Amino acid sequence: DLVFDAVMQLSMVSPQDQSTYILAAGTALGKTGEWEAAVEFLDNSCAFNQLGPQLVSSVMQACLLSGKPDAALSVFEDKVAGVDHKTLADEWQWGGNPHTLDPIMRDLAMRALWGRDNGSSLALKYFHDSVKEGLTISDDALLGVLRACERDGNLDGCLSVLEFILQNTSRDNWIVPGSELNICECETDEAVKL
Repeated sequence: DLVFDAVMQLSMVSPQDQSTYILAAGTALGKTGEWEAAVEFLDNSCAFNQLGPQLVSSVMQACLLSGKPDAALSVFEDKVAGVDHKTLADEWQWGGNPHTLDPIMRDLAMRALWGRDNGSSLALKYFHDSVKEGLTISDDALLGVLRACERDGNLDGCLSVLEFILQNTSRDNWIVPGSELNICECETDEAVKL
C-alpha cells in the first residue's frame, strides 16, 4: 500500500507522469519479489477504478519480474480479458476504440503467455494485432510469443513471427529502441532445432 500511496501522491504533483510512476512502482515491487503485495493492492483498493490500465500493467510487471507469469495472466484475465469493455469504455479505451487493449497490457500478456499450455494462439493474436496497429513491441514480448509457440509445438506460428522479423528488419519503431535481434544463418539443417 505504501508504494502505491506514494505513487498517487506523486501523481498529484505531476499528473502527466502518472503512468510512469505507476509502472515504476510495479517494477520496484517485482524486483524485490513483492508481487503478492501488488496483487493484494489491486484486489483490495479503490485505486483500480482511478488508475485503471496503468495499475493492471504495473501489477502484471511486478508478477513477471518476480518470475510469476501465471499470476500476471490471472491479473490480466481477471481485470481485463473478462471485462465488459462497453461498461468501462471511457476509462479503458485506447486509440478511440473501447475494444482495443492498452498496448502495455498487451505486451505484458505476450510476455506471460509462454508459461501457459496452449498460450501460443492468444500470444500470436496479440502479436498480429500489435503489428496491424503499427505498435512497438518489446523484445521480451517477442520472445514470449516465440516461447509460447515452442511450448505448444506451433511451428507455423514461429514461422509467421520469423517472417515478420525478416521483412521488417530495416523498419524503425516496430521493436522497442535499444532492443537487439541477432539473426544468424545456419550452415546445416542440424543446427536448426525446435
